[in-house]
Amino acid sequence: MVPLQDSFWTEQNAWSSSQGNDCWLYCDGEAYFNAFIKACEQARATIFILGWDIHTQTNLQPKKEPPGCLKDWSLVAFLHRILQKQTQLHIYLLTWRPAPLYVLEREKLQNLKFMHPRLHYRADAHHPVGGSHHQKIVVIDDQLAFAGGIDLTIRRWDSCLHAAGDPLRKDPDGHYYQPYHDTQIGVSGPAAGQLASLFRQRWKQVTAQTIPLSRPSPVLPRKTLDGTEAIASFVDTPVSISVTDPGFRNAPPAKQIARLYEDLLLRAQKYIFIETQYLTSHHVVELLCELGHRAEGPEIVLILPERLGPWLEKKTMSHLQAIALAEVLAHDDYGRVNIFYPFDRELLPIHKYITVHSKLMVVDDEFLTLGSANLNNRSMGLDTECNVTIDARGRPELQKAIRQTVAYIVAHYANHKADYAFRKMEKAGSLLPLIHSLRMISPYKHLADFKIQALPEECLPWLDAELLDMDRPSTLEVALDRWGRMLETVQHHLKIPPRMITFVMTGLAGAGIAASHVLMDQPLHPGLDLSVWAPIEDTQLSGLLLIPAVYLVACLVFAPINLLILMAAGFFPSMLALPYIILGVIALICVGYATGRTLGRMFFPDFYGRHHPGDLAALFLLQVMPIAPHTLVNAAAGAAGVPFFRFMLATLVGMMPGCIMLIVFQRSIIKAFMDPGWKTFLPLLLFIVLVSGVFRWSSQRFSNYGSRQAPQHPSDG
Repeated sequence: MVPLQDSFWTEQNAWSSSQGNDCWLYCDGEAYFNAFIKACEQARATIFILGWDIHTQTNLQPKKEPPGCLKDWSLVAFLHRILQKQTQLHIYLLTWRPAPLYVLEREKLQNLKFMHPRLHYRADAHHPVGGSHHQKIVVIDDQLAFAGGIDLTIRRWDSCLHAAGDPLRKDPDGHYYQPYHDTQIGVSGPAAGQLASLFRQRWKQVTAQTIPLSRPSPVLPRKTLDGTEAIASFVDTPVSISVTDPGFRNAPPAKQIARLYEDLLLRAQKYIFIETQYLTSHHVVELLCELGHRAEGPEIVLILPERLGPWLEKKTMSHLQAIALAEVLAHDDYGRVNIFYPFDRELLPIHKYITVHSKLMVVDDEFLTLGSANLNNRSMGLDTECNVTIDARGRPELQKAIRQTVAYIVAHYANHKADYAFRKMEKAGSLLPLIHSLRMISPYKHLADFKIQALPEECLPWLDAELLDMDRPSTLEVALDRWGRMLETVQHHLKIPPRMITFVMTGLAGAGIAASHVLMDQPLHPGLDLSVWAPIEDTQLSGLLLIPAVYLVACLVFAPINLLILMAAGFFPSMLALPYIILGVIALICVGYATGRTLGRMFFPDFYGRHHPGDLAALFLLQVMPIAPHTLVNAAAGAAGVPFFRFMLATLVGMMPGCIMLIVFQRSIIKAFMDPGWKTFLPLLLFIVLVSGVFRWSSQRFSNYGSRQAPQHPSDG
């Protein structure tokens, strides 16, 4: 384990800690991209790129190649160029494999576009279903590193002016995007090697391959970053790295960033300066409320974007943030909490705003932490995150650099000189006089008072909105995973692979449909004669008795629910099949839920955590996506204490589209065999490809839990 500096830094708030680092702060994409280019040009052995998103057509130099003329300065062209110059160089790119919600926003066939013998690309899905990989790190030769909020992707570049009509701020499709503010930290020294170790661990989890260490050349001098683009520099500084990792399954979670924020906020005496995209974290809100009650508490300056982005964010995160901010202000007994947003009058006519994507916190000139973690619940426990913290205690020159950083950021929102802002801040001993004076100097562009907007009636309910901002994998999800592990164990001991079980079940379903042809002496179609079932048909109870009975027997062997639906669709006309299927599903829910409620906790008491509130949207998604056998879903819901009728409603609503599609699918099979031809087989083929893709994605995400490990300390490998 890397030695920690003193009693403040512990294993609870730091993944690693080191002395003797040089650091630089970069404000906005233009400065960071320039520094990234110069750092990569020094590479001789390895370049590691870790991101939430990466795009081959990221324009690294819009001033040299304006949008529409991109050739030499796209990310992929630049990487290929330095690979050509350095014949021993290897580049490793690891990006998040996004959930379906983001698929349309991401670049397609990215693995083909990054192809090169020494350019290794992987997409990482080793995380809980609801989480993401949010770390944004670049490491060169284990000696230089960057971390922060900026991904090497499109719509991130902007100058520090954030000009409303900047023609260079355009994506590869030719669309202008709004001003974008973010920050990044550059590191040279032992901390860079520790970030390299973090990347190697992530890479090994995905590929099972170990990347060899990069040994510095004894001839060449120690690599350093170009400080000309930086807004502040820190020489010979202590640096600590903190991470968030959900762990999951056998691995313990790492929540060092949450503990770091707690330790920093509670020790604040003079001021706290925060830039963040969101403020919804329950834990952070509680800490700010506690500070608000202190008679001698710190001044708090919080900078947020004026509005949040797409529709889903507005209906969820805006709702949660409004509640959080109202809570903080309600506990601000001494009026020390000040919330601002970047205002630019030129953006008003075009209904745009400055996106604040930075994740920066400064406490009392002593600590500056910067990374990928927002002040939301996800960043505290569900997503993978990484923050780098500069410890300036007892170092006046480092504390001055921290104040220069804060002064620059405040001044740049008004397009004013940082020197003036720094002098004003030094003289007043507070940020508020500086912010108010810049409003007088620049009335059209400055930090304006943030107003909490009234919650629209169409906002999602509190519990369901929180589905997108959980601080851990849901209890129901954990229960499903553990039931799935139990099934895997049974399959392992029986020496029967899951694919064989699926194959057998498919064969049985096919045999059942074929048998119906023989028994009824005619093809299955909506007008079939059910005379073979005459004894039951006469009682008007054919479906009412047959389907629930078959479903309950099938659930004992974990028969796939989709195959059961197909068989029901084959035996009954369309108008009768759907209500009978729903009846069978209700029977499955009742039995499975009751089994989990009674026997689940008896035999597997360690599988389940606290009582699950039953988030309607979460339950709906569990039914839409084939994450686990339907029997396990029902039993896990019962064992986790999900409210029964809420679970029943979500299941029926979630399964309805699939039921209808499967009924149509079964009819398509009949048509294909009755009237063979491309017009009947093509829709059938497209349907199979679509369903297979969804099932493959879901099963991959769910099966990856077992291979996740909590991040080890650098000295542990």
